[in-house]
Amino acid sequence: MNPKRIDLIELLGGFVCNHCNNQDSRVLQIDHVWGNGQEMPLNKSTVLDYYLDNVDIANEELQILCCNCHRIKSLDHGELGRKKKDNLTPLISRKDIPKNNLDNMDWFK
Repeated sequence: MNPKRIDLIELLGGFVCNHCNNQDSRVLQIDHVWGNGQEMPLNKSTVLDYYLDNVDIANEELQILCCNCHRIKSLDHGELGRKKKDNLTPLISRKDIPKNNLDNMDWFK
């Protein structure tokens, strides 16, 4: 794995899905919280440098999701090749939900 990618993942809280707590590094992905990843006019290496140089922006715009949570979020928010919806909300973190409500939670705000 690219060392800069590892640094960015560590900066964002480490190798754990922000939604389901999956810790399998093989399935973890960096997600643009507001679905603006396609708007970045930079290549992957330059994007990593940009966020590593701008930690506050990285923490505001990015999160770590497993591939399943990332796919569900992207489909629900219309981020896969379709026009993006306005007023997108970030994925709710398990850390923000009382344990007794996890079984009944909605995926997104």
